[in-house]
Amino acid sequence: MGIFLLTTSCENMNDLQSKYTNQKEETYLGKVDSLKTYPGLKRAKITWYIGADPKIEQTIIYWNMRKDSIVRDFVRATPGVQKDSIIVENLTEGTQLYEFRNINSKGNTSLYSSSSVTSWGERFANKLIARSITSQVYVFDSLKFKLSLSKTFSGDSVVYSQIRFTNSHGTENNIRINRTTNSLVLTDFPQGGELQFRTAFFLPKLGIDTIFNAYKVYKAPTR
Repeated sequence: MGIFLLTTSCENMNDLQSKYTNQKEETYLGKVDSLKTYPGLKRAKITWYIGADPKIEQTIIYWNMRKDSIVRDFVRATPGVQKDSIIVENLTEGTQLYEFRNINSKGNTSLYSSSSVTSWGERFANKLIARSITSQVYVFDSLKFKLSLSKTFSGDSVVYSQIRFTNSHGTENNIRINRTTNSLVLTDFPQGGELQFRTAFFLPKLGIDTIFNAYKVYKAPTR
């Protein structure tokens, strides 16, 4: 009885070893490494590194639960670690999970790498500290609209502001206001006319684009 049990045990062990010995060993390509993302205006820039694996031919980038994707050809320029990047356009404002996978024509793949990617829009810009028009004086006789603006401060990300209005002759005017300018006079401004005012921001350590908050409307008085 003891000999029978020993024989059975050895046979089972051999079957187990044979099973795994006959299996094809799966080979993975090197994975995408050191992902960094930079938000833009309804777009985003993504950078990453590809290791020294010479078998990598393409990188697939997935988002929207892998319903959307981009295939990027990988062209090796150096034998070692190499940086790559892409700008993904036409994105909706917000944050999504992006997944990266290296592949080649032989069917080899890498493990997935992932990162959260954010694209900016008006909702984000409206949360930033914007400039505003703090006082308005309209001079009826000369059709001048005198305006004072809130001051900027260090670290507010304000680049400039914009005023858009149509003068008394029907000509549209677009004025760019430097961040250090705190007052200005609009000439030939019609009674009861409207102006639109907004602020442009740039966040150099975070993003790649200048973004704008929503226009705010101001109106001149009438007699």
